[in-house]
Amino acid sequence: MDNLFSEAYRGVNIIVFSYWNIGEAAFVFDKYSRRNPGINPTKLIRDLIREAKTLTNLNKVIITGMTPQILIDSIKYVLKHYIYLADALQIASVKYSYSNVFVTGNRKLSRIAEREGLKPLIIS
Repeated sequence: MDNLFSEAYRGVNIIVFSYWNIGEAAFVFDKYSRRNPGINPTKLIRDLIREAKTLTNLNKVIITGMTPQILIDSIKYVLKHYIYLADALQIASVKYSYSNVFVTGNRKLSRIAEREGLKPLIIS
């Protein structure tokens, strides 16, 4: 993720995610902090929000909200691919933004995104 944000600062790409993803990031940071006490989830989420605000001001980040169409499309992906709503929201948000690159650490989700016409970029 650091590389993606660095590339956005350099103008190589524009990052698109939804407000929902910020909540998911908080969950992940908290989860990993339980296994690694050196991780401060509050600081990580604060840093993420600060970077997102900065890149938004530079027109290098687009944060999508929840629209009726994104929700409808998400439900279609849930029923079609048997995935969690949160994962379906990620796919719908990227498609709504007219981006074609889908960044995830989940291989199953990357295959589903690819079937939906997106180009997956798997990070670890």
